[in-house]
Amino acid sequence: MSLIGTTTRYGLGEILHQDITYHPCVCRGTVPRTFHAVTQSFAAHTRSGRGVLSIPAIVSPFVAAQAGVVAWYPSRFNVSDSLRISRNFYIGLPIGNLIREFTGR
Repeated sequence: MSLIGTTTRYGLGEILHQDITYHPCVCRGTVPRTFHAVTQSFAAHTRSGRGVLSIPAIVSPFVAAQAGVVAWYPSRFNVSDSLRISRNFYIGLPIGNLIREFTGR
């Protein structure tokens, strides 16, 4: 599911001409850096540098979860299970950005 989600995210980013990678904050202080890490989880940047809502970051977790549901247990799970599973991706992305922000990796 991770492979499918990442491929979908970067593929949609290329199609929409958006930079979807996370860029650490240049600000100082814990609160501004935390706010930046969480908000930038669902933001992308156009080629001109303008920040926009990231459609790839919103769509790719659901696509990954749906692919997992259809591939492994199509008779047992349905779309509502995909939404439940994708919740973990939506929670994990800001957490990953927080780790990147404060560890410098």
